[in-house]
Parts: sequence; structure tokens; C-alpha cells
Amino acid sequence: MKPIPFYTSVFVASFAITTSVLAQGSSMSPYQGMQNPTSATRQAMPRPDFMPPEFNPQAFANFPTPEELARMTPPEPMTEERILKRYAQLKQAMQKNNEQDRKEAEKYAQDFAKYQKYQAEQLHKIMAQAEQQRNNMLTKIAQQEQRALERFRQQKNPKSVEPAQY
Repeated sequence: MKPIPFYTSVFVASFAITTSVLAQGSSMSPYQGMQNPTSATRQAMPRPDFMPPEFNPQAFANFPTPEELARMTPPEPMTEERILKRYAQLKQAMQKNNEQDRKEAEKYAQDFAKYQKYQAEQLHKIMAQAEQQRNNMLTKIAQQEQRALERFRQQKNPKSVEPAQY
């Protein structure tokens, strides 16, 4: 059997102490003093139907003032002319945005065409350099071939070899 680790025994002991304290209870709950004293004394009394209700100012606390009501109502009633004017303004704003978008798209297309032209020029330069390098490589290979053939011929015919000069 394995011994119980120290931390496990501390945890079990603290849990046991906490549960025993809660089970016993305390003489006064920390929330006891925070109760609303008026809620116990003020209860709704049944009223007969013929009695008018009392004025409750809290019921009207969030109701707008006459000034706020005046601001909330439109100063003029909605008319066909106002509707037409509003949609004409929307159309005009949309046409203005469309025209601006067209101009920006044209500028982007021109810039993109310039960029593509630049890329094509760069690609042409790169391809020309690559072609030059391929030609140089072919020339070097041809020169190496000639030297290899000359060495081979010299080794095959040692009579024609001139003495080395020191």
C-alpha cells in the first residue's frame, strides 16, 4: 500500500473542517443585516374594485417628458414629396459612390497594366540573361570538349608532344 501524499492529506483535512463549520452553522448569517426593512412592513392590501388606484410616481419615472415627446414626434407628417426627396438623395449618393468606384477601378486597371508591363519587361530581361548563360555554358562545354580531345590525342601520340619548358 502506498503512503498518502502530504498535499492530499492537507486537502482532505481542510475540506473536513470546512464542512463541519458549515454544518454547525453560525449564530448570524452575513446576509441577515442586508434585508430590506420596508419589504416586511409594506404589503399589498386588497382593494375593492370601485376604489381608484393610488398615484404611483415610480410607474411614470421612465415616461418621457413633454419636451422629449415633442422631439420624438416628427415636426411634419410624412408626405409623398418627402419620400421622393429622400429616395432621390439616396440615388444621388449611390450614383456618386458608383462614379467614384469607377474612377478608382480605372486607375487600378491602369496601374495594374503598368505593373504587368514592368513584369513582362523584367521577365524578358531574365529570359535574355538565362539565354546568355545557356549560350555561355554551351561555349564552355565546346571548349572543354576541344581540350579533352586535344589531351586525348596527345596521350595517344606521345611523339608529337613537345618537351615541357621549365
